[in-house]
Amino acid sequence: MIVEQKKETILLVEDEPVVLNLLHHMLSREGYLVLTAADGVAGLDVSRSYPHPIDMLLSDVQMPRMNGIQLAQHIASERPETRTVLISGHMEEQLRDLARPTDFLRKPFVPKELLAKIREVLDRPVDGIEKI
Repeated sequence: MIVEQKKETILLVEDEPVVLNLLHHMLSREGYLVLTAADGVAGLDVSRSYPHPIDMLLSDVQMPRMNGIQLAQHIASERPETRTVLISGHMEEQLRDLARPTDFLRKPFVPKELLAKIREVLDRPVDGIEKI
């Protein structure tokens, strides 16, 4: 019997092209389906036009046009099942203002740390129901 493993989908939003490409390559190599956007407005457009579930939003915090916190708030209201991990080189006190708990990873980080954080967040129960 062959069991097909579901690819989890990550919406990756990062305004630095080098970082965006590096993270896209790393996550794709790990088996994730990665949707990309260069800022929060583009990320929201991708989310709204993508017809399938998005398992995680992985976004930089400081970006032009719409920051990662604003994007996370929109995604949370439109796709409540989508997990969020925000990344930044700065400590963001604004994270306290988010309506729901959001995971944060401080830049710089090594790939192992990011992959562990993603897996930890994706494997958490949703609304008390263990993920299968």
